[in-house]
Amino acid sequence: MPPNRAKTIAITGKIGSGKSTFCRYLEELGCRVFYADAIAHHRLLSLKDPLTTRWGEDIWLDDKPERKKIAKIVFEDFRELEFLNSLLHPLVMDSIYQIIAEFPDEHCYFEIPLLFEAKLENRFDVLVLVKSDPDIVIERLKRRNPDDYQNQIMRLQTQMPDSLKAQLVDHVIENNGSTGDLRAAAKLLVETIANKSLPQ
Repeated sequence: MPPNRAKTIAITGKIGSGKSTFCRYLEELGCRVFYADAIAHHRLLSLKDPLTTRWGEDIWLDDKPERKKIAKIVFEDFRELEFLNSLLHPLVMDSIYQIIAEFPDEHCYFEIPLLFEAKLENRFDVLVLVKSDPDIVIERLKRRNPDDYQNQIMRLQTQMPDSLKAQLVDHVIENNGSTGDLRAAAKLLVETIANKSLPQ
């Protein structure tokens, strides 16, 4: 990355950890937040030919990917997940670099659910993990989308344990309390990063 660029903060965490809620609180505080999943959904549209060649035409309907079918394929076979990631991750990082170039004088926050799984941790200045106790995560997943609960559990099982991630990040946000606690943690993070000189 060029030296004159935005300072980058990656927010990561498992499904059900509350990282997206945490990012919304960052936005309320005036932070510029970008979401890797949204970027990936957009870039996935350009991968129709290689994906349908490998998995069949039924994973694409009305010029759109059938995300649930794709999720079932990749989370049941790690080789297929690696295949998808090998195509998608470079495209996502290309989009992230474009975003960084557009805002050279700002702090840019990125929600990256699979930061470590995708081996992208060295691409950002500050790493933040949002984590919750496992029983709380399970309860959130049951409440959030009971019809998709099993699919979410499959995704959860493919993700790197929080105990390992916590050793590799700069800040750990424990999300086991109230929404007020999470808002306060977001405010503290913003203040801490604003007052800290980040590497060029």
